[in-house]
Amino acid sequence: MRVIHRGKAGKNIEYGNLLRVSENESGLIVEWRYYHEKAPNDSQQLPEVLESIHRNYGPVEAVCADRQFDSPQNRDLLAQKEIIYAICPRFVPAMKERLKDKDIRLRLKRRASTEALIATIKNV
Repeated sequence: MRVIHRGKAGKNIEYGNLLRVSENESGLIVEWRYYHEKAPNDSQQLPEVLESIHRNYGPVEAVCADRQFDSPQNRDLLAQKEIIYAICPRFVPAMKERLKDKDIRLRLKRRASTEALIATIKNV
């Protein structure tokens, strides 16, 4: 078992390997990657994810992800590709502002079930 230094609030160290899971709006897993060794920073993974999903399933309409995927580079990338940016902002005031948008709220609500899937996989 590996020790993972994530730097997350309240969870500076986790044990195990990393698994990235991407789902479509129906909850079907459309992309995943298992990292046995150190994974790249979450925000650096988005271009690879988009390319994989586009290659296998076609254009991506929106991206919903947790705050570790939030970055100026990802905002620019999705704007260039005209993809809806529904990634949780890193800072609470920005999150409160984003939640005023009904479409973003619905997308983030759907994302919550992905978190439940990840928790299930972690505990198997």
